[in-house]
Amino acid sequence: MDTKHLASTCLALAVLATSAMAQSQELYTLSRFNTIWRIDGYDTAAPSPVLVTTWAPPTGTPIGGASPLGLDRDPVTGEFLLLIGSWQGGTGTNAQIVRVDPMTGTSTLELEVPHDSLFGLHRRWDNKFVSIDGRESLVIIDPTDGSTTVTPLASTAPDSGSLFNPFTLDLRGFPQILGDTSGQVDPVTGALQPAVIPDRSNLPFAGVALANSGDVYAATVFPGDLYRFDEVADQWQVIFDQGVFFMNNVYDFVLTESETGLGFGQVCEGTPNATGRGATLELLGVSDVAANDLRLITRNLPGVTAGMYLMGSTAGAVPVGSGTLCISPTVFRYTETLSLVQDTFAFTADLTMLPNGQPAMANTTQIFQYWYRTVEGGMPSSNLSDAVSVSFR
Repeated sequence: MDTKHLASTCLALAVLATSAMAQSQELYTLSRFNTIWRIDGYDTAAPSPVLVTTWAPPTGTPIGGASPLGLDRDPVTGEFLLLIGSWQGGTGTNAQIVRVDPMTGTSTLELEVPHDSLFGLHRRWDNKFVSIDGRESLVIIDPTDGSTTVTPLASTAPDSGSLFNPFTLDLRGFPQILGDTSGQVDPVTGALQPAVIPDRSNLPFAGVALANSGDVYAATVFPGDLYRFDEVADQWQVIFDQGVFFMNNVYDFVLTESETGLGFGQVCEGTPNATGRGATLELLGVSDVAANDLRLITRNLPGVTAGMYLMGSTAGAVPVGSGTLCISPTVFRYTETLSLVQDTFAFTADLTMLPNGQPAMANTTQIFQYWYRTVEGGMPSSNLSDAVSVSFR
């Protein structure tokens, strides 16, 4: 699939992310022998497996020694996206994201990703993918061109041991790593924070997911058993071991249609700066005003610069400096964010007091954008990141 098709799919996904609550979830596993299974009734006392497809590697792009190590499902087309990576680094080949048609099993190369060792594939609210590189870094993948943003994990992150650590994303967009010492990782600093999901208890899990119900599910590599964490008993309970997955290793699995990023949406793209790309504004947190949990993160800034976050309630398109202000008057600014920063800047928004002097209110929408200084043609100028809307609830 070409990047234009992919970009249109991403736009459709962005609309879906802001328009509806998640519906019932489905669980799919990426398993051995190039198979993808659906587990019907995974949340009941009588789950049953259904073989969805047996897929074939893309023509002309042999996988070679790499393995399928990540799974995602496109909620618009129903096709699967597979991450093809290497268990060991240093292979000299890029990881690939492959799109699989579940009706025919045929696949096409979607993206080449400049990492030879990636594990797990999870889609964020902004349709960017999150993976782990060589057990040492978080990797955010831009699906439009395959470019990546890498954040090294802090030394306190879980030790992977002989297998990679399965992970998932919580509603805030924080990776939740299931390891011998589980925890959530700050995507900006790589620091490990207190665990949201329980430890693996020495089980060789290959996939983990947080359901909309709040339950935590995990699958073992071999045999491919499915577990759910019992909070009352404080232990993992096997809920699916009917033998169908025996000798059928599970490499990853996905629970579709999660509520991640509910209420977030992109308004416009940023104009390219000296990095060759536009600055991007990412949101971590939730749109629930009662939670007061919203972080604004700007990436791809042109080295050391200064800037500030802007906010308004109406979309616009006004040329400013070398970029476009995507907020119509009235525009409010966070004056405390005017400071020197490197190529990434993170800011925590206080929803009890927005720059308009009012608290965030449910059933209202605000648009955020980052305005920063730059140099164009040797002359001082300014530019703006993309703009992101938050529909508070």
